[in-house]
Amino acid sequence: MLPDLKEAWSRHVRDCNGFFQDGWEYIATSNLHMLLRCSCIVVGVLAVYVTVSFLAGYNTLTKVAYCAGLAAHGAFCVYLHRQASRLTWRTRLIQALCQLFLLSLLGLVAFVAAVGMRHEPGLFFAPFTLVLSMIFILPPRRIIVMVTVMTAAFLLASLRLKRYDVFRLDLAMGLVCWTLCVIVDMEILHMRLRDYRLRTELTRLSSTDGLTGLMNKSTAEAKARAYLSCYGQCECSALFVIDLDQFKQINDQLGHQAGDKALEVVGETLMKLFRAQDIVGRVGGDEFVALMKNICDRRMVARRAAVICNAVRRTKLADQALFLTCSVGVALCPQNGTGYDCLFQEADRQLYQVKRSGKNGYRLPE
Repeated sequence: MLPDLKEAWSRHVRDCNGFFQDGWEYIATSNLHMLLRCSCIVVGVLAVYVTVSFLAGYNTLTKVAYCAGLAAHGAFCVYLHRQASRLTWRTRLIQALCQLFLLSLLGLVAFVAAVGMRHEPGLFFAPFTLVLSMIFILPPRRIIVMVTVMTAAFLLASLRLKRYDVFRLDLAMGLVCWTLCVIVDMEILHMRLRDYRLRTELTRLSSTDGLTGLMNKSTAEAKARAYLSCYGQCECSALFVIDLDQFKQINDQLGHQAGDKALEVVGETLMKLFRAQDIVGRVGGDEFVALMKNICDRRMVARRAAVICNAVRRTKLADQALFLTCSVGVALCPQNGTGYDCLFQEADRQLYQVKRSGKNGYRLPE
């Protein structure tokens, strides 16, 4: 029983660590979105509490706490909305702002529940703390530390300022609140992790060619256009258009299963020949495209095209007497243009010249 629990906990920790390492983009987007919305909501709620505190004649410390909280969160809200575009993708800064937001609100709740309610239990401490701990996607240990510190501060203040019978109620409520926060936060993090995995898998399936494992046409073109629109003017790159020679004869003579196997093997080969940051996709039946980023040397581009031809030429299918060849056309950015359509047209023209010259080769613009 104990080894099983230990293994389950270790697996949960590994999953959480992987989630915060790989899903930083999803986490940053979600946290920033919630931070922008919650900051506005908190300002509105605090404005209502300030009004009620003056109309109902709350004690001076409670009024001061609400007014200070309203001023601080009002300024925080203005800052967030003015800097929202600059904060995007800055994961560490967003996490720091989320933690600051939570600590300030938890501190305000603990102060009012202990100091502002000296003669009665701080009944709203538990629900507010529970809700606040679930808003953002943060590492579990950080949430547990924040909730523990604020719960301890609330209970210590309650012990010093309230009657013993009232403190006993606060103690029971604080312990139950802390336990619920830990359990609920773990479960919500597990649900978010499962949601992230599902989103990632759906995105992968919708953007990947099912046969070769490369990007599909729409994804490859979209990524290439986005990269060229941002860096086409200032960085050198090369667009490769790769076409298998006489692929129709392979399908006709050996069948479509052999043709599919050939495409699968070529896809694996191209994936190995290009770097992780390059864009490689299948854009037609037997046509592939690859955008090689940040490459300025024309000779290196020519060598890479030659390597592609040689790698495809050496490709053999285990159960078929089949030898593949390919033709490669190349366009250089920015020499031949900076837009995807312009580069693709030039690379396709070079590919056509290779086809006319006997296939099984490559060509770069003069």
